[in-house]
Amino acid sequence: MKAKKKVLIIAYHFPPMGGSGVQRTVKFVKYLREFGWEPVVLAPKEFIRKKQAYDEGLLGDIPKGVKVIRIYTLDLLVSVFLRLSYFLGFRRLAGDIVESTFIPDHRILWLPLLLPKVRRILKDHKIDVIYTSAPPGSLCLIGMILKKIGRVKWVSDHRDPWTHNALYNPKYHYVGRTNKYLELKSHHNADRVIANTPGNREKIIDDFRVDGKKVVTITNGYDEEDFMGLDPYKEGFGNDKFNIVYTGTFYDGYAPDTFLRALNNLLADSRVSREDTCFHMAGFLDIKDKDRIFGLVNDLQLDGLVNYHGSLAHRESNVLMMKADLLLLILPVGKGSDSWVPGKLYEYLRCGRPILALIPEESDCGDIIKSAHAGFIAPPGDVEKIEAEIVRCYTLWKEKKLAIKPVREKVELYERKRLTQQLAEVLDSVVGTPLR
Repeated sequence: MKAKKKVLIIAYHFPPMGGSGVQRTVKFVKYLREFGWEPVVLAPKEFIRKKQAYDEGLLGDIPKGVKVIRIYTLDLLVSVFLRLSYFLGFRRLAGDIVESTFIPDHRILWLPLLLPKVRRILKDHKIDVIYTSAPPGSLCLIGMILKKIGRVKWVSDHRDPWTHNALYNPKYHYVGRTNKYLELKSHHNADRVIANTPGNREKIIDDFRVDGKKVVTITNGYDEEDFMGLDPYKEGFGNDKFNIVYTGTFYDGYAPDTFLRALNNLLADSRVSREDTCFHMAGFLDIKDKDRIFGLVNDLQLDGLVNYHGSLAHRESNVLMMKADLLLLILPVGKGSDSWVPGKLYEYLRCGRPILALIPEESDCGDIIKSAHAGFIAPPGDVEKIEAEIVRCYTLWKEKKLAIKPVREKVELYERKRLTQQLAEVLDSVVGTPLR
């Protein structure tokens, strides 16, 4: 049997860490063997961080025999510093210190412990290609360095944008300028660059003057096997409430503020009934974001209406989505939001439940929802229009007419095995094998 080609997959986010950032990489690892590639994984050796999203169930996606090499990272020291700063009351100052000291980000502290070992890894495993998954942006810098010292091809995958990210807003000008320069250098040094949306691909090509032939789009997606045994018509909360579900992370500017204010207004004038409405949230929230969001919930007197499930295992999160009458999707307002597609959207699509998307209508995200006939769209910052869409969905629910028929062919474009085949074709092209 012909030996498989080998790819060294370098990922900061990898099981048993959980959360949306883990899904893309671990699913590629799960299916790459089927397309002629043997993955070797390089990931941080975790001190147990169960305060973060943690999902041991995802370890089951790693095929038997796949080599996972774990190396300690010094950035835990920064995480401890930031956590202590919150309790001691200087979190903002601590954040400024970290941002101004570690460029591109503090995960670069993985490099001093990784670098002495990586040459031996490349040689022992006869690696054909290095693949890095960003964010964090420091993985791109690591990829550039390893390409040079290891004399090996490098594929740079951006599952989210770097400096084009809607949440990227450096306080210091030199930090932004340096990151912009590092991103430019990484795109030009990589043998292939992968973007997660068509819009992000165009921004990489246009803003960094990268040859369009070396930049490809591979979206995020869903794994059909994760939904085996889940029937959307059998799952349910077992109550008579209008159950709205949101799964995933919230950050400043990327939070349910306008949705909660709109819902509060509807309850106040009785357009929506408090007795038959429930909003479910699931996902990791750090202390600062949790305090802020639930401070708003308390201020709006929505305590009894909001149900926070905490950070769930991936399977449990899928079950929660299946139970929903309405799935909530939110994007931040600002730069990059037109090309931002949250990973949860693809699993929302697979669930077949109606989606209420608070997003720019003219966006990659909006294009996907409209082409799949998957739900309703309202501008994320317009409370009145959000109110109108909530009322519309609530009324349809009361009439037992809140249902959608997604275009199955459109949804299936985002199945993980199909997307992994696309990655394998990119890897083939890098080592000189013609695209199939």
